Amino acid sequence: MGHVDHGKTTLLDALRSSRIVDQEFGGITQHISAFSLSVAEAATAASNGEAPANIPAVADGVITFIDTPGHAAFSAMRARGARATDIVLLVVAADDGVMPQTVESIKFAREFGAQIIVAINKVDKHGVDVVSRSCVSKVLSIGDSDAQTVCYLVISKLSV
Repeated sequence: MGHVDHGKTTLLDALRSSRIVDQEFGGITQHISAFSLSVAEAATAASNGEAPANIPAVADGVITFIDTPGHAAFSAMRARGARATDIVLLVVAADDGVMPQTVESIKFAREFGAQIIVAINKVDKHGVDVVSRSCVSKVLSIGDSDAQTVCYLVISKLSV
């Protein structure tokens, strides 16, 4: 979940080795989609094709990813996505930082009891250190920070 053009679908394309983003009209996600990977497949995809040495004990488990649109007009879809999940992967572009739909996504996650993992994307852009730190601080300050575990993940230039 997250703001428009922060790289949500592109990130998922990297994980599923697809180019869905290229097929979307105007490059805009306009519907909710989902796909599943085993934990081992997801870990391998996240490490650029090399199987990590220490895959978690839940390696036999399956992770289902739900891709939601980022435009303001699709607020109801983001709410449905947050309602249907245990963990929200909140994608934030380092060059934009926290934007209106980022805040809305955090509020939906908190409202429906989902934990949040913050994924800072586009870290190859100028000034990322400052934006990354302020982003995580802002996420922690929105809503009831005691109710959720907020993690921090940095991603950039995933091969698709």
